[in-house]
Amino acid sequence: FIDAYPASATTASAFNSGSGADERALEFTVPMSVKVNGAWAVVLIAASADFDVVLFDGTTPMDTVSVDSNAIVAAGAARMVRVPFSAEQQLDVGHTYRLALKPTTANNITAYDFTVDIAGHLQAWPGGEAYYLSTRVDAGAWTPALTRRPLMGLYGSAVDIPAGISR
Repeated sequence: FIDAYPASATTASAFNSGSGADERALEFTVPMSVKVNGAWAVVLIAASADFDVVLFDGTTPMDTVSVDSNAIVAAGAARMVRVPFSAEQQLDVGHTYRLALKPTTANNITAYDFTVDIAGHLQAWPGGEAYYLSTRVDAGAWTPALTRRPLMGLYGSAVDIPAGISR
């Protein structure tokens, strides 16, 4: 199925700094070393709902970008928010990374994700089963949802192609 991307549902999850799950992330591993210089996420932002976009290596923040909701035009509509990182970030094979949305106020942001019936259906999507939703509460342990993927991602700036792979 060329250009067929299976999904059984799309979910909108409103959350804030006091919610049960107060961070939602794309958890992933990369198949080769890459450098990234920014991120994107599809969100609906309530008035005065500031939030951070955080890139984690495991549980260690690599970069944090604060988003001021007042700088977002036309609040009340879902949109793709793009943020540049403060510096290019190196992602290495074998590490677990997370790109997280973390509200910094009690006002809601709404993040979107889609669900597949079984994790194997993610193979039809870029990144395959190595990219899925993860949530946590109050900087605690991350909880993966292996059949859900958030609508967020990274902007690549360089790729290290391993020896033996043709360009």
